[in-house]
Amino acid sequence: MKEYDFLSKAKLYKIRLVSNMPNLFGDSEYSDEWNLLEKALEDDLHQINPFVFKHPNNKQKSYYRCHFFCPANGNSLLVLGQFRNPLDFAYVFVVLHSRFYKYPYIVIERYPMITSNPDRLAEMVEKALNWVLKDTTVNVILEATDTDLSDDLYLIDSWRSWNVQLYKNGGRNLIRGGYENSLVLYKESEAKKKTSKPKKTLKSDRIEDYISKKVLQPDRLLAWLDSELEGKKTPRDIMRPIRLLIDKKWLNRPTYESIDKRYHIKELISLSSFNHYTNTDHECFNFDDAYQEMKNTIEIL
Repeated sequence: MKEYDFLSKAKLYKIRLVSNMPNLFGDSEYSDEWNLLEKALEDDLHQINPFVFKHPNNKQKSYYRCHFFCPANGNSLLVLGQFRNPLDFAYVFVVLHSRFYKYPYIVIERYPMITSNPDRLAEMVEKALNWVLKDTTVNVILEATDTDLSDDLYLIDSWRSWNVQLYKNGGRNLIRGGYENSLVLYKESEAKKKTSKPKKTLKSDRIEDYISKKVLQPDRLLAWLDSELEGKKTPRDIMRPIRLLIDKKWLNRPTYESIDKRYHIKELISLSSFNHYTNTDHECFNFDDAYQEMKNTIEIL
């Protein structure tokens, strides 16, 4: 392999849409509701329903994405990685309307910077898309191909296809600005973090002291938490309701001691696991159905 050839390593996957409703024979049929996937990309761009990427074999390992440019009718380019360093990422070309290939596809490029197996990244992308499409009538299936990408046709196709779709949608989401503007905002944000005074951390072994002031009936909240934690033995089951209250900003991040004093958890969950689950930088329950159900029912409190 020539020097830097790993940066051009790429694999193409056809995108199939499959209806959630089986036909009379119980088989899933292909769907042409591409507008649903187009909307998913738009909603992700506007942070309405953002994609969540998790490693298929390690749900604790989070990946992050940014849009390289604005989606145009579902044609987009994503940057995906853990960003443990500035170059820890792969490109994900999403092309729903192709001029040359004539079928929707994604291409994962420079994947050796993250993994030797691009299929793992494709699985992550597939799961992320299906998560945001879970309330629709379709699922996404990515089919690996043996398409030879050495001619770089996908680069020409993705660019020209995006340009056509950008024209068709009138430049929707295209803003008068560029990387230089984003870089200025990023630098200002980082400088503000360095100069801002750190918040004083509350240290108390009473969970009552961590309940937000905006909660009008703290006793009712504690009664709910008591009920949810009764009989729970696994770390995930214990932390699910606690994390939900933190996410809803009804409970400030409590200490390990404050939860143990009321619920006696030290023999059931370690301090490191507790800190992981209470850290809002970690999206621990995005794919957790029990968390989503709990989130819906707690609204009535």
